[in-house]
Amino acid sequence: MKKKWIDTMFLSLMSLFCLALFVARAVWTGKPQYAFLNWNLFLAAIPWGATTAAKLLPKKASYAAMVILFPVWLIFFPNSPYILTDLYHIGMYPGIPNWLDLIHILCYAWTALLFGFFSLMDLEEFLGGFMGRFLPKACSAAFLFLAGFGVYLGRTLRWNSWDILSAPKNMLQSIWTMASNPLSNKDAWGMTILLGLFLNAVYISIHLFVSMRVANNKPQRA
Repeated sequence: MKKKWIDTMFLSLMSLFCLALFVARAVWTGKPQYAFLNWNLFLAAIPWGATTAAKLLPKKASYAAMVILFPVWLIFFPNSPYILTDLYHIGMYPGIPNWLDLIHILCYAWTALLFGFFSLMDLEEFLGGFMGRFLPKACSAAFLFLAGFGVYLGRTLRWNSWDILSAPKNMLQSIWTMASNPLSNKDAWGMTILLGLFLNAVYISIHLFVSMRVANNKPQRA
C-alpha cells in the first residue's frame, strides 16, 4: 500500500507540473490554447483511478470491485497513449516556439502514459492472483494493442470513450467495417500495430528497469 501512495504523490506532482506549464503558457500568450490537454489528462487518469479504488479495498472486495470496474478501465485505457497524438498540434499556433510546445505536450503525454501503465500494472497484479505469471503479461500486451486501436478511433475517426454509451451501434458498426475490410483500412491496422509495439516496448522497458532496481537492492549473501 505504501507503493500506491508513493505512486499517487508522484502522479499528482506530475499533473500539477503539467497544469503549471499550461497556466504559464496561457499567461504568456493570453489564450488558453491547450486547455484540451487538461481534459485529455483527466480521461487518461480514469483507468488508474479505477484500479486504485479497487486496491484500497479489502482483498475479497478488491477483486469484486475490479471485475465491476474493468469495463470502465478498458473503455478509458486508450486515453492514456492518446495524448501522444496531440504532438500533431506543434506549429499550429504562430508566434510560439516549437520547442516550448514540444515540451508542453510531452509532459502531458508522459504523465498520461504513466497513469495508464501504473493502472495496467495494478491489473496485472489482480490477474496474477488467479492466472499465474504468463497470462497476465500476455493480457497486458493485448490491452496495449487495443489501446493503439482505440487511439486510431479517437484521432482519425473522432470517436471518444463516451460514444460507447451514447452511440454504441454506430461505433460498433464503424469498428466492424474496419475489421471486415482490413485491406481497405491499412492506416487503421498500421497505426494499431506500430503504436501497440511502441507501447509494449515502453511498458516492458519500465518493467525491466523496476526489476533491475529490485534485484540490485536485494541484500547479497555472504
